[in-house]
Amino acid sequence: LVKCARALPFMGQNIPKGYTAVKDACVEHTWTGVAVRMDEAVEVLVGKCKGQTAASVREALEYWSLMGFVLVHDAWLLPRPTDMIDLVLPLVHHDLLAALEQTLSREARPAATKDASADWVVPAFAALARGEQGRVRAMVKQLMFDKVLCAGLLPHLKGWKDASEAERDALLGVLVQFGLVVSHDVEGVSGGGEREWLCTCRMNSRPPAVKDGWDTAQWKAFAGATEMVPVVRYTPDHAPSALFPHILASQMSSREYKAEHRRRQTLKGCLLSVQLQATAERHEFFQLALTAGEDGAVQIVVVASTVGLLRSLCASIESVISRRFPGLSQDVDVQFSGPDGECVWKVGDDMTLGTILTRKDWERRVGVELVGNGERLNLKIRDIFKAVPGIFFSHSWNDHSTEVGPEIRDVIENRMRELVWYDDQMMTHKDQFRSLMTEGVKNAWVVFIFLSREALASGNCLREICVAREQQLTANTRVVVLAMEPEVTFAEILKWSTTKALTFSAAKGGETRTVHARTVKWVQENLLGVNIYPEWIEEALWAKWVEGKDARRKKQGAKPSEDDAKPPKSLTPTERSAMRSETINRIIENVRAPLATTLDGGAPEFEIIKEGEVWILGIKDTA
Repeated sequence: LVKCARALPFMGQNIPKGYTAVKDACVEHTWTGVAVRMDEAVEVLVGKCKGQTAASVREALEYWSLMGFVLVHDAWLLPRPTDMIDLVLPLVHHDLLAALEQTLSREARPAATKDASADWVVPAFAALARGEQGRVRAMVKQLMFDKVLCAGLLPHLKGWKDASEAERDALLGVLVQFGLVVSHDVEGVSGGGEREWLCTCRMNSRPPAVKDGWDTAQWKAFAGATEMVPVVRYTPDHAPSALFPHILASQMSSREYKAEHRRRQTLKGCLLSVQLQATAERHEFFQLALTAGEDGAVQIVVVASTVGLLRSLCASIESVISRRFPGLSQDVDVQFSGPDGECVWKVGDDMTLGTILTRKDWERRVGVELVGNGERLNLKIRDIFKAVPGIFFSHSWNDHSTEVGPEIRDVIENRMRELVWYDDQMMTHKDQFRSLMTEGVKNAWVVFIFLSREALASGNCLREICVAREQQLTANTRVVVLAMEPEVTFAEILKWSTTKALTFSAAKGGETRTVHARTVKWVQENLLGVNIYPEWIEEALWAKWVEGKDARRKKQGAKPSEDDAKPPKSLTPTERSAMRSETINRIIENVRAPLATTLDGGAPEFEIIKEGEVWILGIKDTA
């Protein structure tokens, strides 16, 4: 292979002499440990390499890390990556308990018959006090059978015992980086509060026996579901032993599912079950399983309670396969309940399932097959995954929301793993607009209102806002209000008169538009109790930026800058994006927070009527 590789027409690459000098110095130096603090290593190498600065040495080390000659992880350097093999040996030893027993019995044997492999686990086990031996044996047993590494075992393990606590943390970080271990919070296995890691390097891709495999009953029992959701099966053309462990590690260590939202997680054999808490009342579930197909081929089963969560899982799995196992191909099937019975969609090679779901290509039609008789049907992807949006966007086509709405939609869909009802894609049947809108709002657990005077003058927008408020009062639907213009901020709405209509010139066309006085009163009574976010108004965003900058200066003991107090100034795209991203994070936290119980008396009866050319939203006048 090497001979063939050398014959390939690779493009020549010139490496700076300074890079090679740093590598040579790194190899020649005698380092005191497996991991060295980066600052200390840089100082040593600067002294050995003439003409090199700290910055150039760091740059060279980053390059050689990419090439695999060294490893750079956070603030640490591993000058000899092969030393990590000695640290992995005790974690993957085939019979850890036997190695412990050998250390107890070998002292009576002649030197020629002593088994050196016993030193690969806990070499000083025989010298420990009996009580400590019992504790270490229990942790070794947990590592062997549950694949869980306790922090308390590290000071006894071969290689690890010679490292400081800070070095151990760095080395564990490297193992996490390569998917060999993952921070552990699996239900039912955790010890007495010590830090733990799941050793995915002890797992393999051998599917369990059929009786221990995955079936739909396991999903229904875990998720409490009565109806079956689509089941995705990845069938690789071959199964490397590290394939499923890497996929497990990617999900169990994912930052996307924050710890505070991961309510329950269990790993039994080759089945990972996770319950996420989106809100106090709303939960999401997913399962990953390794099993065997009818022909004995290895299959990875993915099932999730929402299409947004399934999309995230499929994209993650396909990313792991492409990065860790390039060239590995797989067949992907989706089994689901169709209009005429159980169906199977065999996803083609033109696009991966994760990509299709990420692109939200819901209207695309694909050929599916009825299980049993082989009849072919042509269905939309939306119908296969029963893609019902959990978030509704109410907005006018005549204001700023048309510019910012698509961007906010994409961010919300990715971060909340929910589909968003946005009328440039959803409301295609104009003759059914009202019924579709009402159904969309009632199916959503979050409604975003893009508030503007144009929205309050629109009959359709008023209907959406009205239904959203009713659902908020009776069904705990979350309502988020984003101000699209300075005239609809909290302070400005307070100034509106409820005795006369609010008139304004339309941004498009310039004609005079009217918000009825009853609508103004309804808004003051029903929307001012909701936090109105002004960050999508440039002037308000600038004022908030100045306020934050002044607060930071005050904290540092400096006076506010008079130049900053001269609006309007524009923010850079990076500053604007960062502040709005922070606001979206705050919105997500707020909608996930527990709500008070619904009103005992229900919602007031609202009505929408038209008086001439003016739409009116208010409490129904029973008189």
